Amino acid sequence: MDIAEREQQDATIGIIGCYWYNQYKQERDEWTFGNARMPTLRRFMQELGWRDIYDAIDLAHSMIPVWNDNDTRTYRYFCGICWNKIKAKKHE
Repeated sequence: MDIAEREQQDATIGIIGCYWYNQYKQERDEWTFGNARMPTLRRFMQELGWRDIYDAIDLAHSMIPVWNDNDTRTYRYFCGICWNKIKAKKHE
């Protein structure tokens, strides 16, 4: 992956991160994923389409709402959804 592709991927992860945090933050489009979550999001983007990722975000937030600004449980649930989608695609 060249620098331009990496920058485009980072921009896309930023958009996805804003969508994630807009689910429960009052400040719209001010938050995105930090460095710790970037590698996982990169992997999901390689394996899944953006629609699958957005669907996983919506499902995670509907099943495990964020409580007291701690989104760890919701994020783990989201990751589980994504990994299950990846496994299902490999078995098609």
